[in-house]
Amino acid sequence: MPKYPYERSPEKLFDVANDGYSRERVRVLKDVYLETKRECPDVSIAFALYGSLAKGKRLTAESAPHSDVDMVIIYDSQHVTDNASVVRDNLLNHDPFFTQDYMQRMRDVFTRERLFRLKAELIEKKLQTADPAKLAAIEQKLQQWVKDGEFGPKAVPCQRRYLIAKERSILLPEEEQEIEQQTKTEIDTDLPRLLGDPDFYSSYDEFGTCTRDAYEKYIIDKLHSEVRENAVACGFSPESEAMSINVCAFDAKRTREAAFHYYEIISGKVEADDYWEMDPEHEAFVKAACCFAPAIGGPDLRKFQRSLLEAIAAIHPEEIQGIWQALRNVANQYSGIGESQKLQQKFDQCFPVDFEEVLRRLK
Repeated sequence: MPKYPYERSPEKLFDVANDGYSRERVRVLKDVYLETKRECPDVSIAFALYGSLAKGKRLTAESAPHSDVDMVIIYDSQHVTDNASVVRDNLLNHDPFFTQDYMQRMRDVFTRERLFRLKAELIEKKLQTADPAKLAAIEQKLQQWVKDGEFGPKAVPCQRRYLIAKERSILLPEEEQEIEQQTKTEIDTDLPRLLGDPDFYSSYDEFGTCTRDAYEKYIIDKLHSEVRENAVACGFSPESEAMSINVCAFDAKRTREAAFHYYEIISGKVEADDYWEMDPEHEAFVKAACCFAPAIGGPDLRKFQRSLLEAIAAIHPEEIQGIWQALRNVANQYSGIGESQKLQQKFDQCFPVDFEEVLRRLK
């Protein structure tokens, strides 16, 4: 795709050019955002824009087909996990395309989880007779993990199944085959009933993950569908890659640790790995910095900003100023300020250098 040079807006951090193509692109994004909020009102979400669309690039009939939309979808993944059945019901009620995809996802989840559970149950039953000391050692390990804070009491059943399933060598081949056939029969006969049973979701460990994945796909599909319907008005050509979409499944705890890990590396406190650029924590941090980029969905964006900064301050008070500066630096790069002193002043007004001042403004 050829690049068309442009001058960044010298006046505003978030500036959409006053041409028809740019305005139409923003309208499409706003429509999708508002529709998503209507369909899942309790899920905080924002569309962070870090490309030329938010920096005042003026599009023409010649340049528009060669200019995509760079964005990050930021949503509250913890809320989706904790309220997975509510999110699922909202989507099933509003989006007919969601149903088929979701059914297949849940079929896959049910297959994996049911096989895993049945095998773990049989292994535990056989170990009670063949090697009770093994089971006692597993229980001791679980208690130690809880004591060390590796996970909470609610996670014990899942972790117990995981440890017991590692002893699968005790199973005979015919026993495994019988379990697999039993699972297939349950899928064929019980899945529709189970999908309507709230207890099914609360008892299966992957339900939250499955719902998060489905929610992300639902938003991305909605964006692409809306863009296709308005391709001419937006200035996209059939062969162009209209949108570059990343997703930030925002979780304050995970993002907080990613920020601290990133800070330790850039400050020289720990040595960076050769594959640091591919590190999932690094990716999570860079996406989290989008919380401080121009965005559609300002109120929810401020929730993410406040949640992240309060989480960092609570765990790493002695390092908070350095971590905040690292976040500011990445957000500054997203904003494309360059050498402009005027834009830097505006950025500093929005996100002051002093961390305590930022927290005061976000409250």
